[in-house]
Amino acid sequence: MWQGILILNNEAFAYGGGIYFDFSFSQLENSLIQGNIAGLNGGGLYFLRVQNRMSGNQILQNEADFRGSAMVISQPVSETNVSTLSAANDIIANNPAIAEAVYIHNSALAARHWTMADNGAEGIRTVNGGSALISNSIVVSHSVAGLTGTEVLANQLLLSGNGVNCGGDATCNNVVTGTAAFVNPAALDYRIEVTSAAHNAGTDVGETVDFEGDARPMCGGFDLGAEEFAGPFAVQNLAVTNVVTDATTLTATLTWQAVPGTTAYELRVDDSFVTDSSWSNATVLTDSLTTNVFTASLPLAGQPYFFGLKYRNLCGE
Repeated sequence: MWQGILILNNEAFAYGGGIYFDFSFSQLENSLIQGNIAGLNGGGLYFLRVQNRMSGNQILQNEADFRGSAMVISQPVSETNVSTLSAANDIIANNPAIAEAVYIHNSALAARHWTMADNGAEGIRTVNGGSALISNSIVVSHSVAGLTGTEVLANQLLLSGNGVNCGGDATCNNVVTGTAAFVNPAALDYRIEVTSAAHNAGTDVGETVDFEGDARPMCGGFDLGAEEFAGPFAVQNLAVTNVVTDATTLTATLTWQAVPGTTAYELRVDDSFVTDSSWSNATVLTDSLTTNVFTASLPLAGQPYFFGLKYRNLCGE
């Protein structure tokens, strides 16, 4: 088993810039394959004559001059066996491809909860008896096609921003459309926001955790892609400014960093630290605020004030 490894910035003359698997029966888990280059095929990974499994990996910014910028799965057509790769909860993103990110030749891929984005021309291509069964996944932002090949069978996918979602007679069922709403793809953060069209759009395909180890499902349903929206986020940078007093009143402006997907903020105040255990004893200033700014007016009582802030998101948390 390969687990928790970093394969960064390597280069191969021909095949498998990151790792080349041949006659392999191994498993790749929770690893980062990034910035590798192959002179021909398989910029990140090259699988030949394998019966492999992979899960929880990030395959980012790899390149190949010909086929499979992220990976190639292959088996010589003269051989009777077929290479197989079973995969779940992987992110395949930002692997610039003149052809495709994942190239499957006379081999079989079964992928669940994949996130594929920004990989250049195509996401997945099957040829010469290659097949791909992909479910509960996100495939977005490929200039030519998301999925291509007669032996591609996709079910329950978010497909958007592709030149063609399903090309070359690929079969795509139960397609979800809309924005993926990634946290920060420019920084290679392909987790989803609660506002993503992938949120709660999946089905139960037997995966009980996501690529970060968070439980599936959350917030009432299964998410598409490698990440299950976990929430809630911590409220950050709560600040008190513009404090003004007169003979009887203290007025202050409270600001904080906005939390994605928030439907309402609740702000409370007390004369001691506001914690979860003391939350119910604190005085409610507002429980329906929709912005991240609040002006508080309080009696000037010669005592300190302590503020506590919580929020509700679209999950009701």
